[in-house]
Amino acid sequence: MATTDDPQCATTFISESQSYQDQFVHLLREITKLQWVRESLPVQSKYYDGLKQRYARESHVKALLEKQLQDFRTKQDSTSLLMLRRNSNDKKDEISYTDVIERLRRCEAKLKDVETQMQAAESMLQDLHINKHKLDTYCMELHMLYDEIIADSPDNSSQVIERHLKQEVIQLAENIPRIESEIDTHTRAQSKLYESRQLMEKAMMSLPGASTFLDRQALASHSSTSHLFGKSSVLTAMVDVTVPSLKDAERLATQAYDLEAQAARLCHQVPLIPSSNFSRDDNVMFVLTAYRGYRLKVETILRTQLNPSLSKLQSQLAMTKYHYEQKTIEWIDQQITILETLLRANGCLENVNLDREISMLRMGSNAAMVAVAAETSNGRITVDDALEVTQSTAHVERNGLLPVYSADDDAATSSAPANAAAIISASSSMRQLPLPDYSPQEGDEPPAYI
Repeated sequence: MATTDDPQCATTFISESQSYQDQFVHLLREITKLQWVRESLPVQSKYYDGLKQRYARESHVKALLEKQLQDFRTKQDSTSLLMLRRNSNDKKDEISYTDVIERLRRCEAKLKDVETQMQAAESMLQDLHINKHKLDTYCMELHMLYDEIIADSPDNSSQVIERHLKQEVIQLAENIPRIESEIDTHTRAQSKLYESRQLMEKAMMSLPGASTFLDRQALASHSSTSHLFGKSSVLTAMVDVTVPSLKDAERLATQAYDLEAQAARLCHQVPLIPSSNFSRDDNVMFVLTAYRGYRLKVETILRTQLNPSLSKLQSQLAMTKYHYEQKTIEWIDQQITILETLLRANGCLENVNLDREISMLRMGSNAAMVAVAAETSNGRITVDDALEVTQSTAHVERNGLLPVYSADDDAATSSAPANAAAIISASSSMRQLPLPDYSPQEGDEPPAYI
């Protein structure tokens, strides 16, 4: 933007300057009104995700209670009402049946409450997404206006900062999808590993005598191991593929092997665990030991590699999104500062006061949201004014009221040296007082120690 002596060029320049000024002021005010969305949207999204998780937990509890209730009803249908009244054990079942009904009623009430909260949170989240789209549109128009007006100058320090902030925003914007993709990969691999562990657990329990062996194993620390495990003829029997339970165990173990291999191909954090092959000479104890070792390896991968890596990626994503929003705010603020300086240098914005908008833009999103709602317009706004910080009335009865100082500063200033001189003279006179005499009297005797 440069001036010229040609009247026609001067008219064109004035027209362009007025257009730039109106566009800049409009974009600045709209961005200021919507700046609070950048911090409110992540908070609301996290709140909505928490409600969905809570709803899923309550739904699972409801399904368990309904199944338990159905079991009670099936048991009651198979027995006559007279037998239920005569049997003392069935009285306990009746009490449990009533307790299940009450728990189910409370669970349904919680689900309705969570559904109501989810509807309100979803509606607010949709409004935030709409406002975020508007804010992004205004910011994009501001970037286009900046590129149109500002000429690239490598020696300008403010433009160097602007370019540096722009590169940071672009880099953070590229990192967010990459981290989200890695989180999705880790989540799918985690799901496959958990399913593989569960299938291997079922395969272990499907082996003949495995459930009894595992129950006795819990008592190994209190009894002799030879007495517990040494005489199990089922576990020492040879592997016979014609036994139905062994077929089921082999089928479940094969599925567990396949799921773990899929997780290893999907995520580089998951190593491939070699599977075990068995022959007819192997006994059930050997198969059970191999299955249990495989399950422990899967649990070790989940506990030491995949789950910590997934938690780290989730924290990294949250931090990257936070830095992206903050750097975007700094980038926009830097562009607005450069544009305002250039427009004022070329005679624009003479009668336009932008102190309020710029103060709201720099004080933070939460304070800006309150300031927009309050419509405070008396000069530059402070954070205390925007947040309506008032005097606290807590513990007034215990601590008393705050002291009220005199408005006459001269009197207070003149009295301060006099008071200080009085304190100094008093302390000096106290230092000159004679010390008391602690000499022993004639009748005093030293204390006797036993």
